[in-house]
Amino acid sequence: MPIPEIASVCADCSLLVEADHRIANHLAMLSSYVRLKAAGLAADLETRLLLENIGAQVDAVGRLHRALATHGNLGSVDLSEHLRAICAPFASGLAGAAKLIQDIPAPCYVRADQVLPLSQIVSEVITNAFKYAHADGQAGVVLVRCHLGEGGAVQIEVVDDGPGLPAGFDPATDGGLGFRLIRALSRQVRASTVFESAGKGLRFRLALP
Repeated sequence: MPIPEIASVCADCSLLVEADHRIANHLAMLSSYVRLKAAGLAADLETRLLLENIGAQVDAVGRLHRALATHGNLGSVDLSEHLRAICAPFASGLAGAAKLIQDIPAPCYVRADQVLPLSQIVSEVITNAFKYAHADGQAGVVLVRCHLGEGGAVQIEVVDDGPGLPAGFDPATDGGLGFRLIRALSRQVRASTVFESAGKGLRFRLALP
């Protein structure tokens, strides 16, 4: 005869797994719907980028829920898989704005609670690169790289060949909602971030401790 406490815990676990599966499925449907609408809109680049960003974030949450449903309480997650998913819609749906190149070898493990903040940071930086780097309508190149640095620390880079930051712009304090969000999420995961702008191009670097 099963011990009531154990039976209760097992039942709760089964419900949580089923909930994660259902949540993942619904989020995947929502992400697909947003991207389908984005593809069908004869809208300006900024609107399309906004919709792609929303779709990418919804997809990232869904992927994490699916991983939780499959593997249980995760201690670490392969970030490279999530970054490739973030890059995919930008690489396909907005190819006319810029060419996105990925250098994201697997594996690149981070804590499960770091996946969504890091995914959102990368999505924001890519969005800014597409939006501002080639505002003159000329197609450019955006490179997204994830690798292990000294001591095995995860390092992420997003590089574009646009005009860089405006003169006098301080990424530590200036900028709109996107920059404020990047700074807040970086503090959340205790990551150091650097924007390097010299001549042509902008390089964003993030390093986890």
